[in-house]
Amino acid sequence: MVLAICGYSFGDSHIDLEIENALYRSEGRLTIAAFVGTDEPERKLKEWLTHPAISEQIRVYAKKGFFHGDKKIELSNEAPWWKFEILSRLLGGER
Repeated sequence: MVLAICGYSFGDSHIDLEIENALYRSEGRLTIAAFVGTDEPERKLKEWLTHPAISEQIRVYAKKGFFHGDKKIELSNEAPWWKFEILSRLLGGER
């Protein structure tokens, strides 16, 4: 299962809590694909990427990189994640 999140800043604790609970209850079967407008993960996303129980379930597509667990690919230019053709390929499983 994949939950793709676009345009949410992970700043509402009641929503963050529901997402976090879903990650734990899924027993590894839920992946969060977050497309953010910042250069790198912030707030809850940054915290979840370092949490050993759920970090592998988090993929962050930021303006200046890709972050997955303890792996990251940093870019010097902004990535065009927001383009429909790229977003649809990523959600289809392309890496």
